[in-house]
Amino acid sequence: MQGYTPKIHFRCRTSGFREVCDELAEKFGDQFVNSLSELQINQFLLLPRFPQNVPMVYILLSTWEIESESFVINSRSLAFTSEEIALIIGLPNRGDKFEPGTSTIAGRTANDIRHEILKLKSSTPIEIVREKFIVYLLSNIFFPMANFRVQSTILDVAKKVEQFRSYNWPLSIRDFLVNEFNTIAKKKSKGQSLGYVNGFVMIIIVSNSYTYYIFFFISLF
Repeated sequence: MQGYTPKIHFRCRTSGFREVCDELAEKFGDQFVNSLSELQINQFLLLPRFPQNVPMVYILLSTWEIESESFVINSRSLAFTSEEIALIIGLPNRGDKFEPGTSTIAGRTANDIRHEILKLKSSTPIEIVREKFIVYLLSNIFFPMANFRVQSTILDVAKKVEQFRSYNWPLSIRDFLVNEFNTIAKKKSKGQSLGYVNGFVMIIIVSNSYTYYIFFFISLF
């Protein structure tokens, strides 16, 4: 396909995440699901297994405009807003922005987080299971990093339920991705290798409006 390059990568894999969710739901049952409902995050247990469509992500990121923070396709500007992300992930677009920061957990990777949560025994208190799930969600879906590192701020917010509720997750995801998209756009303009895109990259091809414009864009070639 014209416009496709294998040089762009991202570590946001919903299929692997869903496998873990299915196992947790079976092991811990309704009590676990209800504990997530209190934070409005039980919907992530049913996150679809989207394929890592690298060509589509590349084509869409190729249209990113830094100045307007939007995708410009066939002279049309498609805004990338926290409102749309809120609709997609089912979390309210209000509260403080969460800043992942650059400080990471020493000696533990996102893969370690996955293994730890799978090893939990059925007798583990639900509060602990929920805390582990939040860490897993933030480190593997919301803010996955190319080097598998996990920001230390994620551990802090997972331990405090009220603090988790206070954050505007749609805005936090959006702003984190905008920084990543800007970096990719700058690399592309300089002819550099694009490397990895961090964050919840799959969100940009989940939206029906984005998908419509992507296929319209592809049809031009």
